Amino acid sequence: MSSAVRNFYPIRKAFRLSPLVMALALISPFHANAAEQSEKIEQSEQIATQTHRFHRDHILGTSLDVVVQGASKQDAKRAVDAIQKEISQLDQVLSTWRDDSEISQLNREHQISASSELYDVVAACEQWRSATCGGFDARLGQLTQLWEQSNQVQRLDDNTQESLLRQLQTQSIELNPVTKQIKTASAIKIAPDAYAKGYVIDRALLAAKQAVPHLQGILIDIGGDMRVWGQSPQQAGWKVGVQDPNERFDNVAPTQVLNLKDQAVAFSGQGYRGFADQSHLLNPHTGQPIKNVEQCVVVGQCAADSDALATALTAMPAHEGMQLIEQLVGYEAQLVATDGTRYQSSGWSSLLDANQPKTM
Repeated sequence: MSSAVRNFYPIRKAFRLSPLVMALALISPFHANAAEQSEKIEQSEQIATQTHRFHRDHILGTSLDVVVQGASKQDAKRAVDAIQKEISQLDQVLSTWRDDSEISQLNREHQISASSELYDVVAACEQWRSATCGGFDARLGQLTQLWEQSNQVQRLDDNTQESLLRQLQTQSIELNPVTKQIKTASAIKIAPDAYAKGYVIDRALLAAKQAVPHLQGILIDIGGDMRVWGQSPQQAGWKVGVQDPNERFDNVAPTQVLNLKDQAVAFSGQGYRGFADQSHLLNPHTGQPIKNVEQCVVVGQCAADSDALATALTAMPAHEGMQLIEQLVGYEAQLVATDGTRYQSSGWSSLLDANQPKTM
């Protein structure tokens, strides 16, 4: 799995009273109040420069890292608690690994009156399936299970695989936006992980901002996919390192450093290992694990769409994937093929930190 290495350098501001405030403190009969006001201002300045970092394991099968900027330790903890609560609630809706989740119920019964969260995710997955000409497809749950069950078998039975792919391509999903009814065909099992994780990150950010409205900045990272918002510890922007896809160790310096503001970043590719030591990503057109893309990185306006695009680009011909990115406002991408060929959108270079150090 390709790693995103982040480095943060908090900046501490020294507070100094202006000559006018100092004079008022000496000559005003209300000098005590002036001193109290100055103390409050100084405390506000100190809080504004505070950076708090949190790490939690066993979150959505991976880890959660949060950086909170411009809040007291107590408020930062409250923001993280809100994030974890939101993640837990959405896990009960969207996790295909839980038998008691709402999406597992849909995959068993094939018809459900869905919550707004499940409906929105399934509808968005279908929209991305259309927009990417099938490069992104959340209908592959049953095929994914067959690959998992095959364990060390490198190929599934061709007849079984081809029959299932034909059914997935011809069968439909019925969505009723008024009643939130979802109805799927028997061969379809929704596996929205490649969109849902980003959706959870976006919702977690919103939950944190609602819990602590005066937050000045925050980063939420779940398993390498992340969303940043507001002021960073470096103030110039959030620094996100992109590691060389051929490096498998986290302590290696990144080859590129992105400078992000109010953006999301998603990673995909063969770095994410799955069953039989192959990519957990399946090509929706062939049903086979994707082998021709080592790493794909997408930067966008929200984590959910960035997540879906990063997955889609690994299955699409590289030039078609880049053409799609060029048509989208606020999205950039870089793709590294297994043969070392690199593709990137026209605005990718604008994301790179101009002051990138040689080592981080």
